[in-house]
Amino acid sequence: MRAFIALIALCFVSCTEEEMVDVPSCQQAIAAFYNVGCYFVDSETGEQIPPVEMAGACQMMRGEAPTYCQDELDDWMICLADSPPNCDCSIEQEAILRCL
Repeated sequence: MRAFIALIALCFVSCTEEEMVDVPSCQQAIAAFYNVGCYFVDSETGEQIPPVEMAGACQMMRGEAPTYCQDELDDWMICLADSPPNCDCSIEQEAILRCL
């Protein structure tokens, strides 16, 4: 009986814990995104935004965003660092805009 209870408790813990993912810094996420050929474009000029400028804007946003938007920012950083094949992190970007 004790073994059964221990097994149930172990399964409960392992089945309910979310996998912990290290959130990259702005510099790491932006560098990874640009290193695979992805980039951000200035919507007014149509020109590519340099990675250094994007990393600075990212740091500013992280510093000024409310704490309740931290999960959305973390998701965006993770998406950028994972650099999807189509360079699309728009779902994560939209989540940030809804949160702010």
